[in-house]
Amino acid sequence: MLINSLTMSDPMQDLINIFAENRHQEVVDSVDFNTFSPSDNPVISKIVAASLFKLGDYVRSLSLLSQIESCFIEDAEYLSLYGACLRRNGDLDQARIQFELALKIDPDSLYIQNNFANLLIDIGDFNMAEEILQKILSREPAYADATINL
Repeated sequence: MLINSLTMSDPMQDLINIFAENRHQEVVDSVDFNTFSPSDNPVISKIVAASLFKLGDYVRSLSLLSQIESCFIEDAEYLSLYGACLRRNGDLDQARIQFELALKIDPDSLYIQNNFANLLIDIGDFNMAEEILQKILSREPAYADATINL
């Protein structure tokens, strides 16, 4: 259940706005985890999980994401977040599966490609990672994360 720090007019939009302003702790604090049911609120759960991820709380983020997986099987953004969270929690095989699913849905996403390249670096597939990062930078030379990863 959302705590009343959000307005009663449109709590979902308020939460999205707070997230967009990078006020991730406020997003997390707006949820009473004692009464909150992720499966009853999958969109809110996704936003809260993304905020937890941004705050470095990968275990709690993964817990939320795994509870709502069936709601977002065709959502590339969710799959990429889930993959990144799995990667941060050390489950590299499952992370790869999620990134590959995300790329099937949105093969042109530089963000997903970059996240996938990070995973490839972690598993030691440097040639494939370099190829992906070079493609990203050929399309978007100012993509800072890809430059750093390369």
